Amino acid sequence: MAGSKQHFIPQDLLRAFRNRPKGKVAQVHVYRRDRTYPSATDGVAAEKFFYSALSLDGSETLDGIITAYENGPLERDFRALETATPGPVDPHLAARVITHLVVRGDHLRGVVSAGASQMGAMIDSLFGSTEGIRSLIAGQGARPAGQIRALISEALDDNPIFALLDLPRPVLEDLLYQALRENLGAAFEEIQEGVEKIVSRFRDEGRLLARDAQIESLSKTLVPAARASVLETLAWRIEDVDAPTFLLPDFIALGLDRAGQAGTLFTIDRDDLATVQMPLSPTRMLVGRRNDQPVDYGRFNAEAAPHCLDFFVTSFTAPAFDVLAARIGTQIADPIRAALGTAVEEFRGSFGSPGMPEAPSDKDPEWRQAPSHSFDLHTELVPEDVARLIPLLQQMTAMARREFDIAPLLRIIVAADYAKAVPAVDRGALAQEGPVLASPDGMGIACNVAIEQGGVYGIAMVLHDRIVDELFSDDAALFGSGASIFFAQLAKIGADSLLATVFARGIETGDARDRLLLGAATDIWKSYFVGGYRGLFGPAMRVHYRKMFLDRLPVTQALLAQATLAFRTQQDVDMLLEAVMPELTVLLADAACAAASFEEGADDQPSRDSFMADMAAYGLARWFDLFRADLAGVWAAGTAYPAQEAFLALNRHLERFLSPAGVFLWDKDGSCHVEVRWGAE
Repeated sequence: MAGSKQHFIPQDLLRAFRNRPKGKVAQVHVYRRDRTYPSATDGVAAEKFFYSALSLDGSETLDGIITAYENGPLERDFRALETATPGPVDPHLAARVITHLVVRGDHLRGVVSAGASQMGAMIDSLFGSTEGIRSLIAGQGARPAGQIRALISEALDDNPIFALLDLPRPVLEDLLYQALRENLGAAFEEIQEGVEKIVSRFRDEGRLLARDAQIESLSKTLVPAARASVLETLAWRIEDVDAPTFLLPDFIALGLDRAGQAGTLFTIDRDDLATVQMPLSPTRMLVGRRNDQPVDYGRFNAEAAPHCLDFFVTSFTAPAFDVLAARIGTQIADPIRAALGTAVEEFRGSFGSPGMPEAPSDKDPEWRQAPSHSFDLHTELVPEDVARLIPLLQQMTAMARREFDIAPLLRIIVAADYAKAVPAVDRGALAQEGPVLASPDGMGIACNVAIEQGGVYGIAMVLHDRIVDELFSDDAALFGSGASIFFAQLAKIGADSLLATVFARGIETGDARDRLLLGAATDIWKSYFVGGYRGLFGPAMRVHYRKMFLDRLPVTQALLAQATLAFRTQQDVDMLLEAVMPELTVLLADAACAAASFEEGADDQPSRDSFMADMAAYGLARWFDLFRADLAGVWAAGTAYPAQEAFLALNRHLERFLSPAGVFLWDKDGSCHVEVRWGAE
């Protein structure tokens, strides 16, 4: 009977997965990413007014039509499949059942909604973000100056409460200025209001648009002929297994293409569809195959779970299902991520032939005006693979050279035994410094080693041959992983070249406080620069960077508190700074990698949102926005090198994390003074 609670998976199918053979109320086990629970089938795969509102005038509703179909043709079809013996099945019966169940489900609405959210985020980042507004109107520099300084000074004079803090005037000025910069975006919320409304509507209405399209389609037919005709071309049969095994995914039927890749019936091209599997019960599978393609039923659960939008149901609980629940939704965005794959393929497409190098311009930065770059390749690869690898590396280095200086790269070494190859690098005149060791945890796959070669000092890059395998792969994700690692190693060379040039004559900017902090600031910027290339085609790496910072943040905050507490008895400023500065540098280097993870692509918006929610919980969301803007403002790849002053803004972020621990720095008469408030008597 039609009502307000409308099921997008019929209860007849859900009851086949009940967890008890008897009982008035049929229950199933529902697995979601965050929880597992038993539920009556009446409460599963249902939503209030999913198809239509209740009729007020007696007219027929879509839910009423679907209910009548469930109680008539669909129920008969279910009984036919339930009572059939294992073996061949009428293809029209199988196609009719699966087509109806797939097109009436919630899966397509969810995927479209996710895509709309991604697009909304893109519009927001382009036209309405706080960062965008800040970049247009901020630009006041690392220290208050001019009119801004005058206003801050006036505020300090007019508010006696600041005197109660008993902090030096320069410290107060900098603290107020940092707070102003962090909260700048909040002052312009009204400016963003129009854009935010557009973005919000785009996000919210994405699912509504998908709902309207689904309802319009179902109102015409509950079994679209075009979809059913494709499934009718398969050879269908029922297979039984001895023990309860199968889960029921929320998208009903799993498809496999001719290459054996799994997906939903919405994501596999009809001409490429080779196999369809729909579980009828924990022990019974309806299978359609093209050309007797073999089916491994033991893989069904593992292949289905990642494509579930929200949940799957089972007739029993098991640790294996807990593992699969954690993978729910991990592949539903594959169609959305196609843009990333396209970007990778376009990137790879430029490697078709070496071509002519781009002619440098006299307006180019100095490194691009130098002769084309070359390097030696040392490898144990077979000649055929070497012939494939050389033009690939040459063109990737040429691309990198358009953005930063890689002239120090003298040698690339590809080794199967990476851990042995790194310390065995011939360092020439630098051999007296001893060998460079591979990663002690055995996880390293790429390393830059300083060497001397033919009287020239530069870099030997050692690569695990796994990276070459990825560069040779036809899989876009694997190729993107290898390319990202290689570009990150090149970016390390480029960052070091920039810093060596900018600071060739030592630190010539800022005051004594800046001279103390700039070494850490440049390390932080380098992490940002390299992290952006490391996450170039790797959503997983970008998520890793965010988690890495969130994990380190409370640890560092506790260490800062301990260090200032120790100062109470030691009263040794040098010892205090030696304890806190390395920890703080690592923390902000991790934060810089997290900031870089926001610079490429919009395929991981849920992770971004979750990260910013955590930042807000720490009271650091606005700081993180400012930190990203300041990092990006240091230097734009491919342009002339910045002045040293560009790095000073990063010093303020170091101080931003020192001040909550009670450590304040300021310049007085050319010397850096340190005030420790909560650690000293």
